[in-house]
Formats: sequence, C-alpha cells, structure tokens
Amino acid sequence: MNHKFVVRSILTISMFFFLGLGFFLSAQDVKVEEETPASGEQNKPQAPLVEEKKSDEGKKKEFDLGKVVVTGTGKKTYYKDSPVPTRTIDRKRIEKTSSGNIYEIVEGQNGVLPGVECQNCNFSELRINGLGSKYNQMLVNGLPLIGSLSSVYILQQFPEILIEDVEIVKGGGSALYGGGAVGGVMDIHLRKPDKNQSEIKLTQSMIEGKTPTTDVSFAQSHVSDNMGLTGFGNLHYQNAHDVNGDGFSDIGIMKGGSLGFNGYIQPTMDTELTYMGTSIQEERRGGNALNDEPHNAGITEGMNTLINMGALSWNQRVMAGFDYDIYAAFSSTERKSYFGGNRGWDETPLETSDDTNDTGIEAYGRTKAVDYTSGTNLRYDGGIWRALLGYQVQYNELIDRATGRTTKSYAKETITDHGVITQAEWIPVKAFTMLAGVRTDVNSQIDDPIVSPRVNLLYHITKELDIRGMYSSGFAAPRTYVEDLHLGVYEGLPRTTKNDKGLKPEKSQTYGGNLVMDAKRGKVSYGFELGGYYTDLKDAFELTPYDDEDADTDPDYNLRKNSSGASSLASDVSVNFGYDFNATHSLEVEAGVNYIKAEYEKAVVYDETIDLKDKRFLKTPEVSGNLLLIYSLARWTFTSDVVWTGPMLILNETEGKLKTTDSFFDVGLQIAYAFYVKDNTKWEVFGGIKNIADSYQNDLMKGYDRDPAYIYGPSLPRTYYLGLKGTL
Repeated sequence: MNHKFVVRSILTISMFFFLGLGFFLSAQDVKVEEETPASGEQNKPQAPLVEEKKSDEGKKKEFDLGKVVVTGTGKKTYYKDSPVPTRTIDRKRIEKTSSGNIYEIVEGQNGVLPGVECQNCNFSELRINGLGSKYNQMLVNGLPLIGSLSSVYILQQFPEILIEDVEIVKGGGSALYGGGAVGGVMDIHLRKPDKNQSEIKLTQSMIEGKTPTTDVSFAQSHVSDNMGLTGFGNLHYQNAHDVNGDGFSDIGIMKGGSLGFNGYIQPTMDTELTYMGTSIQEERRGGNALNDEPHNAGITEGMNTLINMGALSWNQRVMAGFDYDIYAAFSSTERKSYFGGNRGWDETPLETSDDTNDTGIEAYGRTKAVDYTSGTNLRYDGGIWRALLGYQVQYNELIDRATGRTTKSYAKETITDHGVITQAEWIPVKAFTMLAGVRTDVNSQIDDPIVSPRVNLLYHITKELDIRGMYSSGFAAPRTYVEDLHLGVYEGLPRTTKNDKGLKPEKSQTYGGNLVMDAKRGKVSYGFELGGYYTDLKDAFELTPYDDEDADTDPDYNLRKNSSGASSLASDVSVNFGYDFNATHSLEVEAGVNYIKAEYEKAVVYDETIDLKDKRFLKTPEVSGNLLLIYSLARWTFTSDVVWTGPMLILNETEGKLKTTDSFFDVGLQIAYAFYVKDNTKWEVFGGIKNIADSYQNDLMKGYDRDPAYIYGPSLPRTYYLGLKGTL
C-alpha cells in the first residue's frame, strides 16, 4: 500500500540522515575526557545514573546488584531501588565468558533455558520459568523489533559484538509491553558509544576438533560534547557437522553477517535524539547432500534470511520533574526457504541437480513480515509520587506461502494493536516503594479490550537486604507464533502448524518476588537471591500432532488449541562471592539452582491410538543449575562455567513414545592473556574448550525419516576455540 511505502521511506531516510550527520559531527575532532559519560548523563533530562557502582578500592564489582535497569519500569533506575525483579548480564560478563551470541549469553541464567529445537536446522527457543518463546517478549532497546518470523533463529543470529547488556524480567510484562509478555521479557541493549575506541575480534572454533567455525567482529565508537555513535559488524561461518555419522547433519551450515549502528545527539541540555539500525543476513541449511539442490536431498531445511530493523526516539525535559519521549520503529524480515525432501531418495546422492520430482519441488517457500511500532510516554517525577502515561500502536503483517507448487499461503495475517499505559509509583519513605500500572489493549485478533494490571512492592529491610513482591498479568492473542514459521521436516514432508477454529486468547496471572542481599566487608563482597514465581495460564495453548486424512493438502500438521489450563511454579536460589586481593588480583564466584514445575491441568494427548499423553511441559527440566568462576591475576584471566540441565520430558514421534532424558553437565574452561602495544592499544589472546566432558545427546535419530524435534541437551558437543581481540 502507498501509506506503508511512505512511512517506510521516511523512517529509512531519517535514519541514514542522522547517521550521516553523526559521522559529519564526529569529524570535527572534538575531544572529551575518558571519564565523561558517553550518553551525556550529566545533561540528560533524567537524573544521572552511574552504570556500575565501585568498591572501596575503585574496582568494579562483577556481580553488582546496583546496576542501572530500564525494562521493568520503563525508566532508568538502580536495580536496588527498582521494585521489579530484573537480572542484568552486562558487557563485562559477556566478554569474560566469550559468549558469541544471545543463546550463549543467557545460558546458565537461573530460570532461563535456551534450547535447540530441530536436528536439521538447529532452530532454538528461549524458555523463562518453563514457558516457551510464544510466552516471552523480546525487545531491542526497549522496543518490540523482534517479531514471530525474525525470532525463529535470532538467538543464534544476533552476535555479541552488537550487545551492551541484556535485561531479563520474569513474570508477565503485558502491563508495559502488551501481548506476548506472558512468561517474561528479555531486553537487548545495543552497544553504547561511551568513548573513542575501536575493537576487533577473531574467533576460530573446531566442533569435536573436526568442523571449523569462524567469527570476525568489529566495533567503532566516537563521542564528542553532545553526541555519540557506535558502529559494529560481524561475519560468521559455520560448517555442517554430523555427530552420529549417518550422513545427515546434526549441526547445520550457518553463514552470514550483520551491520549496525547506535547513537545519540543532544541538541540542548534538556533534549536528546537516539537512533539505531541493524541489518542481519544469514544462510542456513541442514540435512544431507548439502552441495546439491535442496529438492534433490533426502532432507533439506534451508533458508536465506534478511532482517532489517531501525528506530528513532526523541526525549525532552519540559521542566523539572516532567519529561516525555516520542518514538517510531520498524523491522522487516524476508525469508526464502525450503522445508522438505525427496521421499523417494534411496540414500544415494543424485547424479544431477536436474533430476527432480513432485515431492521435492513443492517445498520451496517465501515469507515476509513487517512490523511497525510508534508511541509516546509522558513522565512525572514529584519525589514521593512518580507517574507514567503512554500510548503505543503496533502493526504486524505476515505472508507465508509455498512457491514451489501454488500460491497457497500457510499463513497470512495482519494484526493491529493499540495500547494505553498508565503507571504510578509511590515512595512514602525511603525504605518502601509501590508501583502499580495497567495497560489496555485493543487487538484486532480479539473481540474485547484486554486489561493487563500489575503491582510491584519493594522494601529495604536493611541497607544490604531487600525484599520484593509482585503481581502481573499477560495475554497471548491467537496468531502465528515462532514455531509455526519453522516447518520441521518429518518423514520428508514439512509439518505445518494451524490454529483451531474458535481459538481463544490465552491469559496469565503471575505472583512472585525475591529476597536479595548484596554486601561488602573490606575486600570481600557477597550476596544471595531467593526468588519464586507462580504463573497460572487460562485457556493455555497446546500443540498436538493431527492427521486429517480427508484433506487434499497438508494432511499432517500440528494443531494449536485451547487446553483446560496450565501453570508454572518456579523457584531459584543464587549466591555470589568476590574477593579483591589487590587492584589486579581477584576471584569472583556465582552459583545458582533452579526448580520448575510446569504442567497442564489435563494431560495432553499426543497419540490417542496408543494412549500417549502427559501433563508435563515438554523439554522443561524440573531442576537445573549453574556455576561461574572468574579468577584474574595481573594480565591473566581464568574462567570456568558449568551449566547443569536436569532430566526433562521429550516426545519421540517416530517411535511413538515419551521419554525422560538423562542430566547434562556442560563444563567450559577459558584462559585469556592481555598485553599492550603502546599505551592505548590492548590485545588479548584467549582460548578454551566448551563442553569439556562431551555431555551431549547420545541417541540422535538417523536417516531421512527421523523426527527432527527429538533433540535435547547442550547445543554443541566438545568444541575447541582460540581467539584474538584488539582494543585501540
């Protein structure tokens, strides 16, 4: 439509204009001191906030619960003063663990479980408190830029070089972020321009010592008196790897790259314009005969994906205690795909790519999704009382079709959502904070308006001990979700997902809280967190295999329908300890254990002919844990991490059975050495082993008729890596 083209053009031209303006101003050679906050915190409309507190010796604490958080309340707040339980994974933590993408960044976080969902293409999913991707909202810089289509592979596509930190909020977030924020919210913040600096990084990995993976990344930042700009990019190439030697890949080919920028301009002391843009491109393919045409293989799950996203935001302080922001954002995702295979394939590669048949050629597809978001927030800070009033409109368009045979769409939908947000915060005394808010959504997929309230309480028992309580609600509208857009190939045919007629929206209520201690005694810092959450799902969605023998096409598919209900009970315990021997010698330890019981009220029937059913959520371990040790000695840093994944229930559709898996202990070790060339150039050589004990699934299915969803446990077998990083 013309109006869509106009809006898209304005946003694109505006972003490139401000990017060009940023580079022009950067060239003016205005210098600032290293200590000056890059985002102009002293001049920002809101009160200045330091990103991390420092210890008595001036050394930053790795596990500092006093970090600044945004996602839970919609404004910058020290975590200690935020009534919303929030977990932050900062840049320092990301670098010390050599995490390569979002998947690896969130691994080992209490209550957060990423997992590979497909043996062919390695599609992954994120679970928070036992609730899968469709229950969790993913944000970029606080905006819903990651839609159903882009989220299919985004956990592995979004490289760490783009990321400043990741905030995770457990519990329903629909009061601020609308539909989809049922189980939790993950907010990815892009790299901030905080000083004039260049960074380059090269990492070479070998899966089981055989299959290479190469990553090359760069970042460039520049700041001046009133502006800052960071540009970044990444190239990634991973070869296919066959773990069980059956001639079909278990870890697919992944090759692509990304480019992006994130910046700000402050025309006056009371105004700020922020802007960002990111483009991610990836080719991915799994199965067999990977050098042949997709339709000539026994199995092919392959796709070429291009994701573009961008945003503009204007913030202004009108007077003391009052400011507002206006924002607009868009994201577009285009995917060319092949989900299928040649069922007549006889396990011998075909001689020529011209030899095709109807079974193989029909599985080509093309999908396009466009998401627009805009809105405004008004904020008032009166000391004891604080308030927020906001409005947001979202427009989502998705078209998914099979191009190899007809133009029949697997999915075609347009969704609009208008949300009005009101929030009040009351701080009668310094030790107590109460936050209450409600969002009302008018969604084109739901007949009546949806009202999502929430209440959060914070009480400082002592200077070092805090307790929080919370109630939140959420909803998920009937629509196309992430698993619908991954067409798993089962016995050579793509398995689609369809919504049941009369599917009702899913609603949730979450009750929870945490008890947090953060203390320091001389050179010793220590703390703990006890958390608990209970989520009740009404009309919860469930997926079951369905065989429609009367259908002319797609007789086998997954049917999404409402269940009687479901619930998730999650509790976690984490402790941290730090000891500063001196300014260059320290020890940091963090450990945690998490318990989750997620189940439907009534058993889900997976195959009624053999009475195959169970109440428990699939691929959700009841018990999991993590351990992280970081030992720094002068220029040496030793890091070890352990991710324990307990037994979980999994469905093997090919064999028609449910299985409880064994536990996995994924142990990693890294050694890094830093050295300097001249005073301002730092280089670091690092290397290590992931999954040292090779704790990996030992019953991967074989052949073209395997069930690709029968995969669980760590994402990689034993993997060696070596890298070099330079900071100039």
